[in-house]
Amino acid sequence: MIFSSKRKSLRQVFCLLFCLFLLPCSSLASSMEVEEISTAPSLPLDFSFGSVPREDALSETKDEAGNPVLTYEDSTIRAVVTKTAHKKTTVWIADIVISDPSQLRTASAVNISFNNANDREYAVSTAQHVNAVVAMNGDSWGVKNEKHNLGCTFRQGQLISARLSDRDKWAMDLLLIDENGDFHGLHRAKDGDLPDPSEFEGHKITNIFAFGPILVENGEAVADFHGAQQWMNMAWQDHTSRIALCQVDKLHYKIIVTAGKFRGDAGITLTDFAEYVASQGVRFAYNLDGGVSSMLYLHGYDKINSKDHPEHRMLWDIIYFASAESAGNALPAVP
Repeated sequence: MIFSSKRKSLRQVFCLLFCLFLLPCSSLASSMEVEEISTAPSLPLDFSFGSVPREDALSETKDEAGNPVLTYEDSTIRAVVTKTAHKKTTVWIADIVISDPSQLRTASAVNISFNNANDREYAVSTAQHVNAVVAMNGDSWGVKNEKHNLGCTFRQGQLISARLSDRDKWAMDLLLIDENGDFHGLHRAKDGDLPDPSEFEGHKITNIFAFGPILVENGEAVADFHGAQQWMNMAWQDHTSRIALCQVDKLHYKIIVTAGKFRGDAGITLTDFAEYVASQGVRFAYNLDGGVSSMLYLHGYDKINSKDHPEHRMLWDIIYFASAESAGNALPAVP
């Protein structure tokens, strides 16, 4: 009787241990895409570059429609670029998972560190210079005419300039990215609205962009862009090329870019773009400079959306995602 009881207890202990082993395995299987790349060190919060992308990390397949599926994957970042269509308009989507928030970075043209608003260069060249895996055009921080030299340029933890308007007409939506890589938005920020970047909702801000508008919040498309005369509307009724930086979840992002009226594409209005972006499972999305300025780059493939317009426009800055496989060997900050 005593032996039987002990054997039963041993079986119970074995079953309990077996279940405890299975539970984390099943949890890992359901979240494998994030867990597989969760061990990278941080890159410095400065204007140093990411690790040099690996050539053997690139692969190309085809989807069911025969469109190319481009993938870059190393131990710290996975980026998958696909091509689709929406209402007779070509769409390219980069789906990006990183292992550390520091891999989401920004750089200015030529000098990288935002110390000369007159510097411009081809965005692909900037992306290659800083070892970007994936990149897109930034917020045109140095443009003086259309933006009236307004906005906030806070990059890689450094305040470059802050000149928000006190008038409704020139109020822009701001995108704030915190130390965890999470996105926050300020609608139509005016003079006096800018928070302390060192303490915002309990987090430190690493980057602030001024362009907009905010397209998606809490998974829902924003419907009201405050009138056609506001800066932030970005020709909202025109059918043109659009581009958005989106957060899907923790350290999971998308860049979505559409073609404009070129070679059979119809272009897309801002309202339609917001609704389409929201349908892609993102919880926050921010509009950046479209038209000829829209640029999606993948290492090894240069400008992905060249079909939209073959011209490579000279731009002021980029937003990019970097590998961190050799984070200890990152280049020093640019003075």
